[in-house]
Amino acid sequence: MKAHHALAAVPLALAFATQAIHSASSPSTSDVSTAIGPARVFKIPLSNLQTWSASVISSMSDVRLAGRSKVHLVDADCEMHLGGRSPNYTGFPDGLVLEPMNCCSMAFPGSKVRPTAKDAQQDDKVWLKFGNDMIFDPPKHGSVTAIGVPRIWPEHLDDGKEPSNPNHAIEFHPLTGLRDGGDEYDFSALVSAGDFKGHVGTATGPSILRKTRVKVKNDAGTVTVSFFGGQIENFTTLDLEVDPSSVVGDGRGSFRASGNALLDDGTAVAVRMVTAAGSQANDVIGRIRSNPSASRISSLILFSLSPQALLDAANKSQGNPIDVDRPIQLILYGAPE
Repeated sequence: MKAHHALAAVPLALAFATQAIHSASSPSTSDVSTAIGPARVFKIPLSNLQTWSASVISSMSDVRLAGRSKVHLVDADCEMHLGGRSPNYTGFPDGLVLEPMNCCSMAFPGSKVRPTAKDAQQDDKVWLKFGNDMIFDPPKHGSVTAIGVPRIWPEHLDDGKEPSNPNHAIEFHPLTGLRDGGDEYDFSALVSAGDFKGHVGTATGPSILRKTRVKVKNDAGTVTVSFFGGQIENFTTLDLEVDPSSVVGDGRGSFRASGNALLDDGTAVAVRMVTAAGSQANDVIGRIRSNPSASRISSLILFSLSPQALLDAANKSQGNPIDVDRPIQLILYGAPE
């Protein structure tokens, strides 16, 4: 992968009024649970949803890391996983996973560009040393502050592999920064797609968009999330139509937007989208507000649930399960080359 990639903008080919699959005729959550099996259930403190809804990129202090993965190959996800926990997150499960992007193909911030396989192997060692330092070098590295996009996704609620991938529903993914005492690391320039090869098949992505239904129940500040969705995965590439009037800055340099995911069968699914400050995907989404003709784009995306959508529903719950409107949030990385 290369260091910087913009979203691929293509001419606007259809009006934004495209009928979305998410509509009044969508099946109820009870119908879905019968069709695709039991819910994946997890819990998030309401206070965390409030924090994560305030801005696209958030931070969490006092994260105590317990393990790291190897640097994954480009055919996987090209990331390194750092697993841990924090007293500032008391959901269930309580694991957290921090995931910087493009570790296998882009240089660790501040080190040289990786033009050869030998340099790549050497830079893998830099990433691994970084992970080891964050875990095994107390007291300086007793805990860290994680900075990134809070990703809510119930893929590993009960099958995680300690210590780098504990049972979890919450990730900082992409991890855009990390503070360790007086040291600060900026990973925002790594948020791009390039020639990423770890995305799911063409059938799985649309299936996630079509099938996912979510209910929440707010009980005294603890939000129980019930996720109905069949098989779930992480990345895919999609054609998207962004509603230019929906693009809003979060006050910290990132953007949120709404629109449709355009599927190969001619149908569309209403989705929420976010981009992270410092990425070229963020620059492109920002420009759509003044250039509606470029509002149809192609992008590598990471599936997530929207903290805002969950919070909005939780605030209406009054202790009763309630359906979440447009629960899917797409984290945009840009167009693969």
